[in-house]
Amino acid sequence: MVEGQSRYGIMESLNSKKIDAQKRLSEVEQAISNQEMVFKNNALRLKKEITDMDNSYVATHENWVENKEHELKNRKLQWQVERQLSQETFNREVEDLEHNIKVEKKTYTSKHKKWMDAKEVQVESHDKDYEAWVSSQNMRAESITKEIAGYENALNDLKEVSKESVKKD
Repeated sequence: MVEGQSRYGIMESLNSKKIDAQKRLSEVEQAISNQEMVFKNNALRLKKEITDMDNSYVATHENWVENKEHELKNRKLQWQVERQLSQETFNREVEDLEHNIKVEKKTYTSKHKKWMDAKEVQVESHDKDYEAWVSSQNMRAESITKEIAGYENALNDLKEVSKESVKKD
């Protein structure tokens, strides 16, 4: 009986290992199936991209070229407008400078005379102001001198009175 039980235990162990192996095989086969589907889908997607690109690359290229040609045309027009505006600005500045030179050549002597006249008036005014100041200072000095003379006279008078008073005593 021991021998039967041992066989039975070995058979049971082998069956259990067989079932585990079958489960693992089933998982591997399912993983292979899933991955096979992913690879097939990717391959189909890549083939579709190739087909789509093959069908549209000419149109895509032509569209790109057309857009760039349009962009180039617009840039050239923009450059022409900017160049024309720049030329007009330059011409206007040249005309202004030429006009200013012409005016300056005609008026520089009269401008100088006006400047000289203004300076002469300024010098005369300065001289008059100085003379008036000197006159007021001289009057002030004369007034102070008279004041001092008055003090000296008063002092002299007091000295005389003191001398006379000393002589009388």
